[in-house]
Amino acid sequence: MHISIQEGRSLPDFQRCTTCCEDFHCPFCASNVFHPAKSSKVQTHLESHFNRAVLYEGYTIHRCALNCKPRFHFHCFYCQSMLTCKADFIKHLALCKIQSPSSQIQQSPSSQIQQPPSSQGKDAKGPCRACTEEEMSHMPCSHK
Repeated sequence: MHISIQEGRSLPDFQRCTTCCEDFHCPFCASNVFHPAKSSKVQTHLESHFNRAVLYEGYTIHRCALNCKPRFHFHCFYCQSMLTCKADFIKHLALCKIQSPSSQIQQSPSSQIQQPPSSQGKDAKGPCRACTEEEMSHMPCSHK
């Protein structure tokens, strides 16, 4: 399972770097996206990942900024897909679950898609943080 997919609301451990510096790296971001920093700054940064995450089937799927794809994206745990738009990713998970019932991770009694509490009731005005300008130029945002 990809590191951006975490069981429950947990985060992976982050350790002091031993290869390029003496700071800490975000486990979900490449060094050119989030520069290594002190532990407290990384912890604050990781909280922002929760604000953009998708909670699904007892897992937290964080937005990934590693070098798997040139743009921010979400990894599907049913297949190898990487989607950039959060709303499209949520739809993809539901469809992929139906199409891949044998590869389901775990069934929970309340299998529903939820948004983290901090992003519920998001103001409908202003740009969507999940969409890039390029995506917004092709179609209207469906996140609001």
